Amino acid sequence: MDITLGKVAGAIPVLQQIKNKKPSFKIDYWVMRNIKLYADSYNFFIQKREEIFEKYCNKVKNEVAPEGSYYILDKNGTIQFNLKPGICNEDFQKDMDELMKMPCDDIAPYKLSLDVINNSGNFNLDNEDDIFAIDYLLSE
Repeated sequence: MDITLGKVAGAIPVLQQIKNKKPSFKIDYWVMRNIKLYADSYNFFIQKREEIFEKYCNKVKNEVAPEGSYYILDKNGTIQFNLKPGICNEDFQKDMDELMKMPCDDIAPYKLSLDVINNSGNFNLDNEDDIFAIDYLLSE
């Protein structure tokens, strides 16, 4: 399985969400091991994403983000980036795609059996679509 920075960036918030729900010891251990394994790659992703935002976007300050944010959510929940004047959206998207698709060849994530989750009784996510961010960390 090919792990990319995009997969790492998507998995970390879901793993932290699971950890915050005080799961069983086995699930908690699986979460902790993967968070530790992904930490350096995740921090690299956050740093480089911030650099891309600074290069292409202006911060917008509002009541939701008084310190400023490079994007807003529209009425439909779609992210709208506040691109700087004269910036080509395709250039911004190209850099973001390159970052998201960067392979993390040295990462071998820890897998958890679906049986452990199915038998835990207290495994739930805030959003049922969150499972897709970590499905590659689960095994039959």
